Amino acid sequence: MHEHTQSQVYRPWRRYFARQFDITIYGTIWSIILALVFGTNLLARGLGWLSFLDTMATFLLMLLIEPLWLHFFGTTPGKALFGLRLETHRGERLTYMDGFERTWGVIGGGFGYGIPIYHVVRLWKSYKSCSAKEQQSWDYFISYSLKDTSPRRTAIFIGAYAAISALSILPAFVQMLPPNRGDITVAQFVENVNYYANYLDIDFGGQYLHESGRWMEDRRDDVFYFPVVQRNRKAAYQFDVRDGYVQGVSFEIDERHKLDQGDMPVGISYGDQLVLTTLAFLRAQDGAGLFSLPPQIMAARIRNNASQSYGFREAGVLIVWDIEYDGYFNWDSGVVYPAWDVDEMYFWLRFSATKEDSQR
Repeated sequence: MHEHTQSQVYRPWRRYFARQFDITIYGTIWSIILALVFGTNLLARGLGWLSFLDTMATFLLMLLIEPLWLHFFGTTPGKALFGLRLETHRGERLTYMDGFERTWGVIGGGFGYGIPIYHVVRLWKSYKSCSAKEQQSWDYFISYSLKDTSPRRTAIFIGAYAAISALSILPAFVQMLPPNRGDITVAQFVENVNYYANYLDIDFGGQYLHESGRWMEDRRDDVFYFPVVQRNRKAAYQFDVRDGYVQGVSFEIDERHKLDQGDMPVGISYGDQLVLTTLAFLRAQDGAGLFSLPPQIMAARIRNNASQSYGFREAGVLIVWDIEYDGYFNWDSGVVYPAWDVDEMYFWLRFSATKEDSQR
C-alpha cells in the first residue's frame, strides 16, 4: 500500500491521553443519559456484559460527536489541550463524513471495537507503530499537526482531566438523592420510597405503596407471589404531619401465632421496609448532602443490625427500632423464619424516624 506523506504527529502518549480525555467526556454523557433518562443505578452496573454495553454506547457517542468537533473546530477537547489539530492534505477542515470515517477507523484499528484482549492488542500495536513513526491506517489522507510542546499543556491537561473525571462520577452521586427534599408531604415521602425501591431493585412482594401512604394489594393479573414470607409483608405507616409536612414516620409489626396441626408457618420480611423508610425520610433532609453516606452503605448498615434493637442519628434525624421475637430464627438480615418444632411464635418491631428539632 502506498504511504501518504501528509504531516503527522508521532507522539503516542500525547495522542493517547488526548483520546482518553475525549472518551471520558463521551462516557460522562452516557452516564448522564443512564442516570437521568433511564434511571439506571450506575454503581450497580459493575463489570461483565453491562460494562461492555457501556463501552459500545460510549463508542457510539464518540462516532456521532467527534466528527462534529473535527468539522467545526479542526480538533477535539482532548486534542486541543495538547495543541493537536487535524486537517485535510489541502489544509481544510474535515467534512463530517471524513471525521466519521476516521473515528470509525480509530474505534476498530485503535481500540479493537472494545473487544476484551483484542482491545489491548490493538492499543499495543498502535503504540508500537506510532513510536516507529509509521502512519496510522486511519490517518491516510489527513494532516496531523502539533502547535507546541509547552510543559504548560501537561499541567493544564492534568487539571482538566481531574475536573472531567470528577464530573464523570457526579451523576452517580446525584441519583443517590431522592426526588423530594426538604419539607416533604406524605405523597412526596411515598415517591421517595418508590424511588429507592427502584434504585436498590427492591420488590414490594405483591403490594404497592399508595400516595396516601397506605400499602395496597397489587392486583395486576400478571403478578403472582409464592407465600413464603407474605405474612404482614409491609406494616402500615403512621405519620407525624404538621402544617402539611412530615416530621416523623413510624410503623409497628406485632405478630403472635399459635399453630394448629396442619398450619403452614411462614416467615416475616421487614428489612426492606427498614431500609426504604430510612432512606426516603433521612435523605430528604437538608443535612443529607450530595456526598453523604451512599444508600448502598446505609442499607448494609441497617440490614447488619436488623436482628437487634438499634438506633442512630444522622442529618438531624433520629432513627430507632426496637425488636423482640421468640419462636423465630434470623435467616437473613431483616427476615425471620419459624424455628423448628414450635407451636407458638411471637414477633414485635417498632420503627421510628423523627426530625430531632420537631421533638423540642
